[in-house]
Amino acid sequence: MLLKTKIFIMLSIVLIGFSLLFSQIISYASNRLLEDSIATRANSIETAFSSLIEKEKEQLSISVRDYAFWEDMGEFGVKKRDIEWLKENLSPWVKEHFGYDLVVLIKDDGEIIINDSSIETKLNEIIPDDRSGKTEFYLSNEGLVLYSSSGVFDSKGKEFYGAFLIFGKVIDEDVLKNWKDILQVDIILSTQFKKYSTESSLGEISFEDKKTFKYHNGYVIVNIPVVEDDKLLGNFYMYKLDDTPNRMHRTFLTHTISFIIAGLIISILMSRFFISRIFKPLDIFRTDVEEISSGRYDIYLDISGNDEIASLARSF
Repeated sequence: MLLKTKIFIMLSIVLIGFSLLFSQIISYASNRLLEDSIATRANSIETAFSSLIEKEKEQLSISVRDYAFWEDMGEFGVKKRDIEWLKENLSPWVKEHFGYDLVVLIKDDGEIIINDSSIETKLNEIIPDDRSGKTEFYLSNEGLVLYSSSGVFDSKGKEFYGAFLIFGKVIDEDVLKNWKDILQVDIILSTQFKKYSTESSLGEISFEDKKTFKYHNGYVIVNIPVVEDDKLLGNFYMYKLDDTPNRMHRTFLTHTISFIIAGLIISILMSRFFISRIFKPLDIFRTDVEEISSGRYDIYLDISGNDEIASLARSF
């Protein structure tokens, strides 16, 4: 194999290696940029959902307090236990007009006045520890329940009637579809008892440890666990159809492949160029020496320059 061929191969390998290394750096940077883009979208979905849940809790809490801080509730509902008044103003009136699945009026000693519920609950678990009440999630056999409780007071919030009022609703498919219209995402709610979804074709996705989001089949998927008192009650899976990450990935891939091809072509051309610059004078010198060796002594040797080839010509 000629020396120039060896050098050409060596230079080509080195330059191609640098091209591939640089393309790997670009690919890594592109993947990081893509991951950051997905993370930004996932964070936006999670923020919007958290805001929606806070509004749902606030609305439910306001509904309960409007009834709990009503003197008639204390006087007619708790003290007198007026059956007709309770029917017309609490149960079944509240369920029919607000669609709640849970309407409970209970004394602080555990005596039940009203328990109009279509779901199975352990009342001792949802009665608040203090009179101010609480608003949170509860896991029942029917699935996840959002409920709010409050002590029953007079309109000024001073006299406590020794009872608690509780409203709640199951987070079922109807609720999820309403949330979907607001958030523009598909939602799966999964608990150990029930699973509700806005789109039956979607399935749960497994996540790596400590990862709360991923991009799969054109969806940005966010996992939002429901935790109360350090207990996992279920998981919300948010599915946002978004082709932007796919398009970004295709663009990065196309650019990377184009860069590799361009790098290979440039590497080969540069190798040929440098070898040509190095070996052209040597080829001329070799030709002249062959002419002299054949008996032509009138050959003029170009010995200009200060490089090794010119030095070799002068020595010859």
